[in-house]
Amino acid sequence: MAAAEAILKAFEPLINKDHDFCLIGINEQLPIPQFSQQLVYDLLDEAVSIFTQQPNLIRLDGNIYIVGDIHGNIRDLIRIIATAKPPPYSRFLFLGDYVDRGEYSLEAICLLLSLFVCYPDHVTLLRGNHEIDSFNSIYGFKEQINALYGSSLLWERFNTVFRFMPISAIVAENTLCVHGGLSPLLKHIKQLETLDRSANPPCELLNDIVWSDPSQVTENCIQSSGGHGCLFGLTFTVQFLLQNNLTRLIRAHECIKNGVKCSKDEKVVTVFSSCNYKHEGSNQCGIIKINKDGDLIAFNLSLIPTLKRSDAVFQKISYGSKQIINSLRMVSPYPSIKRRGSWVQPISGLLTAPKNNYLAAGLMSPHADSTNNNGNKAQLQVRNSLSTGSSFTFRRKSIWQLTVRPETERKKVIFWNADSGEFDDSLPTRKLPPLVSSPPDAEINRSFSSGNMSFVPPQIIPPSNLISCKNK
Repeated sequence: MAAAEAILKAFEPLINKDHDFCLIGINEQLPIPQFSQQLVYDLLDEAVSIFTQQPNLIRLDGNIYIVGDIHGNIRDLIRIIATAKPPPYSRFLFLGDYVDRGEYSLEAICLLLSLFVCYPDHVTLLRGNHEIDSFNSIYGFKEQINALYGSSLLWERFNTVFRFMPISAIVAENTLCVHGGLSPLLKHIKQLETLDRSANPPCELLNDIVWSDPSQVTENCIQSSGGHGCLFGLTFTVQFLLQNNLTRLIRAHECIKNGVKCSKDEKVVTVFSSCNYKHEGSNQCGIIKINKDGDLIAFNLSLIPTLKRSDAVFQKISYGSKQIINSLRMVSPYPSIKRRGSWVQPISGLLTAPKNNYLAAGLMSPHADSTNNNGNKAQLQVRNSLSTGSSFTFRRKSIWQLTVRPETERKKVIFWNADSGEFDDSLPTRKLPPLVSSPPDAEINRSFSSGNMSFVPPQIIPPSNLISCKNK
């Protein structure tokens, strides 16, 4: 998991509910990570080793977030993870279409794969129609990789990995989740479990699963006039759900103005999770939560502006056998941090806590001699001016949690105390959960058609259009 952990570590400063997500990529204190080709290759190797062990159909318990199309929208992806609370505090099911269209396809899929590798029990990634090489060779993903690395070999490797992604999930025993929809070839759920998902090109049934759309022009299931997938109507959907003892179908694949759309009969729910998809202001970012009883709540996040790649601030991240190296300058206005010795694991960003004037300066080896004078001091040298300005605001405990991941408990954190003008390395080494603490859940009541619902994801941006569907 070394590559996944390195990539996730680079994203950790951005997955922070306390900052303005509109500043990601435009503020030099919040640069978007870029990764070396070797790091991405290693991530793909780690991911495919897990995908190949997963079945076509994943069965998941309730109490899970369901996310629709991302399409390279890295800022929406980051705020979804941050506001819903990142793993291991929340579980996520992503429905596909992670790449193409948007300008940050590589960064988005790297973040998703790193979350999946580090938390395979908390993150499930299904395949969408844009995880097929014949389509992501046209709509931006291949072009982006060629521009960044000067070769399409990495793009080919991505598509090898995509072919092993699961294609469907059943949540809380009553909800079928796929990227697109149903097929006239699909009579029973068991068919999903036995098809060859790695075939290239995909078989007709898999092609329908990732391409089909619900329709009001037919009651049955007919070929789509667009040439891919099918259009499935109400009668066909109800019969399929009854035959398979299911309550509803949740799918993505279509841009929805308010982010989430529930059919009148509440049998089909569409979620789309990338705002401004067609043009600025065209649609909101939607997310769904299914609680432990199988009931559903849908909500949307407020619009944030699109950031052109040509205007973005990036920070290149690569790694050797023992360390992560930030190949660009550290985020301004802070001075650089000198790295002394290969055992040092430098942080990818600077974290300040104005409430008690502490700055996380980096990590040191517990076995290093901090008193030697041979130029290889264990302490990282940071000038007093580091105490000026602020990057992120956390309590001291949060700095510790964000800097030290559980698997690095052998390391020690060095803090710069701006009050005393000295390093403080007296804090004990301990094992803490990653990223954030888990606050109490908040609850709110809303109603929709079928009745009342009393659950809302904790610390989510208040939705402007809230829908709730009671399990039937």
